[in-house]
Amino acid sequence: MSWITIKLSELTEVYSGFAFKSKDLTDEGGIPVIKIKNIHDRIVDKNVQTYLPKKLFIKKYEKYILEKQDILIAMTGQGSVGRIGKMMSFNDEYLVNQRVGIIRANEKELDSEYLYQCLATKKHENYYFNLAVGAGQPNLSPKDIGSLEITIPKSINTQKKIASILSAYDDLIENNLKRIKLLEESAQRLYKEWFVDFKFPNHENTPINPETGLPDGWERSNLFNIANVTTGYPFKSKDFNTEKLGRPAVRIRDIPNQLTQTFINKEVPEKYNIHRGDILIGMDGFFYIDIWCGQTDSVLVQRVCKITTLNGLSQGYLLEALKPPIKYFEKTISGATVAHLGIKHLKEIDIIIPSIEIDLAIFDKMNKEKINLFHQNQNLKEARDLLLPRLMNRTIEV
Repeated sequence: MSWITIKLSELTEVYSGFAFKSKDLTDEGGIPVIKIKNIHDRIVDKNVQTYLPKKLFIKKYEKYILEKQDILIAMTGQGSVGRIGKMMSFNDEYLVNQRVGIIRANEKELDSEYLYQCLATKKHENYYFNLAVGAGQPNLSPKDIGSLEITIPKSINTQKKIASILSAYDDLIENNLKRIKLLEESAQRLYKEWFVDFKFPNHENTPINPETGLPDGWERSNLFNIANVTTGYPFKSKDFNTEKLGRPAVRIRDIPNQLTQTFINKEVPEKYNIHRGDILIGMDGFFYIDIWCGQTDSVLVQRVCKITTLNGLSQGYLLEALKPPIKYFEKTISGATVAHLGIKHLKEIDIIIPSIEIDLAIFDKMNKEKINLFHQNQNLKEARDLLLPRLMNRTIEV
């Protein structure tokens, strides 16, 4: 079997998505537009909130319509640059926005699924991240993306065989991601039903207090009265390493990925430790918010905020209660280049505290299942990532 090493640019076309004008985009329907935040977990998420009205579509946009074989890469952002993704299946037409890179393979010589399996690894995402990180906002150019060297079998049939072996793992991973998404959607629906629409168990027999607008026995409490809020430790850039020396360091970009690539070999106070189930919020950019499912004994880094409840309040419930105000801040706060969320904004958040008759443990059960599914996927990814180099160095024959 003959193998060759090439630069990505030799067998692919690489270019950025289109710079649509903000005034032309809407959240009310049309052609969905893929943005950087849709690239995570090595997929392209179909959950799109931005659209181009169909009446505004013109011929020059055709180049930016997502094709089945396209691989996308985040070209900018401290929390996102270098992330690789592919939409696993789609029926609708999608457009690709500016600063999302499109990698389109020459299918006669390079199988796009084989290429995706090569690129969607820690090694190559780290390559792009380290290439992009500079003095200010990290950026990749199409030339940067095309500079990566990859090893491929000369035979397109061999490429396809390897891709089919590895994609079986992706099918299992995608199934678990769907289950995670269903859990998240169920938690959001339940929160809305109980705490927005007030259709909680036994709501028919619970009067609304005219002064508070809440069911009798319920109250609103400031976030800082019901939870510990901790911002990250201000490490210096020289403190970080990628050699796995010390403890995993959770940065903004790690919240959607749930996996850290950098480490800190430095002692910090206990309050900066992160454990599974802690709520994390990225304080810049997209204001990512989620529970932490990743490595235990991780360390909180500056511009990431950790929230843990007091007095036995459900952590899962607090996560759902925080999402609406965080989403509000994401839409309303702007800075010179990147939106910045501050402690002063978090201090504006009040949380509904229901009576003890409402069982909030159901939210924690959903989060526990989410953490379990995440770790199943980590095992599958590790197995896939171990298999790829063995196939490429011919330790295992195709």
